Amino acid sequence: MRISKDGGIRVSSLCFFIVGIVLLVGGFILYTGGCLSSCYDDFMRAEADYRNCEENARQLQEASDALTAYVRQYALSGDRKYLDAYFAEASSGRREQAQENLHATGEEAEIFARAKNGSDLLMDMEYHAAKLVVTAQEADLADLPQEIQGYSLPEAELAMGADGMLRQALVLVFGLDYQSLKDSIDANISDFSEAVLARESLKVQETAQRLERLIWMQRLGIIAVIVVIVLLGVLTYRQIAVTLQRHVKAIMENALLEEKGVYELRYLARTYNAMDKTRTEEEQRLREKAEHDALTELVNRGTFEMLLKNKIELKGRDAGAFLLVDVDIFKEINDNYGHAVGDAVLKRVAEVLVDHFKDRDIIARFGGDEFAVWLTNLDREYGGFIEQRIDEINQVLSRPQDDLPAVSLSVGGAFSRQGDSFQEVYKRADEMLYAVKKNGRRGCMVNME
Repeated sequence: MRISKDGGIRVSSLCFFIVGIVLLVGGFILYTGGCLSSCYDDFMRAEADYRNCEENARQLQEASDALTAYVRQYALSGDRKYLDAYFAEASSGRREQAQENLHATGEEAEIFARAKNGSDLLMDMEYHAAKLVVTAQEADLADLPQEIQGYSLPEAELAMGADGMLRQALVLVFGLDYQSLKDSIDANISDFSEAVLARESLKVQETAQRLERLIWMQRLGIIAVIVVIVLLGVLTYRQIAVTLQRHVKAIMENALLEEKGVYELRYLARTYNAMDKTRTEEEQRLREKAEHDALTELVNRGTFEMLLKNKIELKGRDAGAFLLVDVDIFKEINDNYGHAVGDAVLKRVAEVLVDHFKDRDIIARFGGDEFAVWLTNLDREYGGFIEQRIDEINQVLSRPQDDLPAVSLSVGGAFSRQGDSFQEVYKRADEMLYAVKKNGRRGCMVNME
């Protein structure tokens, strides 16, 4: 089946692939149907040996799982019966007996040894957890197995107290380290069982050669036909129908199309997404231009008022404080230095304001030499903070920089009140600004009411 460079399957390739798979599996079934023969008695004897091996492998796995179950139950409940059951299982020899009954080869014994070594490490963690529970319960050690009596706990764990030791016991037998080691042991036991069962399977194949092999091959062939037909149907449905449905939904929701499905649909998605990206970038550029002041890159007055309207009306008295900022004698700067220097001064004022207020605050240029600041969630008790911050800003601006003249700011402020509108807060701040200018500029006054 031909796959394009981007991973998509072409529709024509998918059709040819479906026809080819159906013909191949169909021919396989016809071949196995003509090759069946009979050797039933030998097959039954070999199958009995196979089932015996399977039972011993299952016994080996069950013994390992039982140890884990008992120690976890003991860690959870502290019930002594689970600890007794644990050591009864550990000393029962079920795992060793299963190994002996299997008559393992050298390679199989090596796999089992890895599982046994892991089991020893796991049992050490289990002894550790059991000793923590016993110590937390202050139980009598005299009648406990020697493995528990002789196990020593670190000083740090002894200092945890009863609750801490119980929690540590749970961490030991339910933690990632324990589970990782348990999974490793299970994997080795599984590999061991598979190796033994594979060896026994050879006996089954030797005694039931063609009969078993061909019967199962034919059955698997029939199942394969069904599975292949279903999978191909699902593949076709997911690659075409589902992808089309998602594309339609994405277009209706004005979202990007997923580049999935057959090659043709992937190409459609890429083309659509490229067009949508271009449109989105243009809309974003226009939105940024409409919402921000081109010189200072601060939000403009219209955007500022829109952002503040909901904040003031929804939170009222707790909304924050509004500052109206005016650059002192800015007209003289334009007259004496030119508009280019004036623009540079405005940009510097904007940068200093951004540096001295928090990211959550909103800073805007209202136009000309006038700026505005909204201090979000600022209580009235911090009114002095505003005046201090403006004084710091004026100190920065009073120092010439990059051949720009020194400037100062006059600032009027007002806190929002319950039931306020933006215009009302603006009016009170403007009154404070007027008072600052009347008193000689360069300063800040805030209406605290």
